[in-house]
Amino acid sequence: DKTVSVFETTIRVLGGLLSAHHFASDDAT
Repeated sequence: DKTVSVFETTIRVLGGLLSAHHFASDDAT
């Protein structure tokens, strides 16, 4: 159960970074 929590947190962080990167790239264009 603890492992699942860590996995979910990692996915959320990665998702946030990808969204931020995509937003920055789109804004720069």
